[in-house]
Amino acid sequence: MSASIFGDRFIGKREQAWHNLGKVFTQAMTATEAIKEADITFAVNKEQLFLADGMAVPGKFALTRPAVKGAAKAIFGIVGKEYQSIQATQLAKFLDPLTEKMPVETAGALGEGETIFLCLDGGKHSIKGEEILQYFLVTDYRGGGETLKILYTPVRVVCQNTLIMGLADATVRVDLHHDKNIERDAQFYITLMEQLGKRRQQGMQLMEQLAETKLTDSQAKAVIEAAFPKPKVGNRLARIQGFQASDFKGNQAMWKTLDADRTTRETHRIIRECCL
Repeated sequence: MSASIFGDRFIGKREQAWHNLGKVFTQAMTATEAIKEADITFAVNKEQLFLADGMAVPGKFALTRPAVKGAAKAIFGIVGKEYQSIQATQLAKFLDPLTEKMPVETAGALGEGETIFLCLDGGKHSIKGEEILQYFLVTDYRGGGETLKILYTPVRVVCQNTLIMGLADATVRVDLHHDKNIERDAQFYITLMEQLGKRRQQGMQLMEQLAETKLTDSQAKAVIEAAFPKPKVGNRLARIQGFQASDFKGNQAMWKTLDADRTTRETHRIIRECCL
């Protein structure tokens, strides 16, 4: 799959992406500055649809992008009257306060500009030699039928491929529908995810502590016993101990059910004993 970058509307911090499109930047910038640098500030408009004879199509609207440098006006999709767009400039405004602690990593537009993304550096940790990266990603498809997505992902988004990977590997994700509350909800969840990011940092510190903690055999056994407690034998299962399939010749369906219960319990016992 190609990079699908809209023209060269992409910026990346420190190094250019594999597709060699867009610009590289090194200085810190706000989200608002980033979308200007990436040239993705163009609006998405909702326009009434008309028939060839000039009659308006009730409840149907086109999502359009005006003509921009290197591209004529485009239609992104058809939506109903309840659909409400959110502009890239508004999303950037919500993200600006976060960029003081989570610097802009990448920004860009895909396709004909219907998809935009802003990727912030959520920090990295090393736990026992394993590096864990986190990026705070906001991406919006403005063609109808898709949601605004806010998430944490270990993938640095630079193109269509990495966007797909980033969405698939998201550790935390919120999807917002394009309705009358889209701006309010976007601001709320961006702020909420910022707070969650702080908690994740604390969680990483705890994981570092756990990685350095050594358990004694008795402590390890206690943890395993808590995770895999000895299962209780239910009344139904207790009553069939010693019975065989031949004892249920007249009701094989009942035997299959009871035998499945016994098999599940036995599997649990084997796992527990192997761990201990």
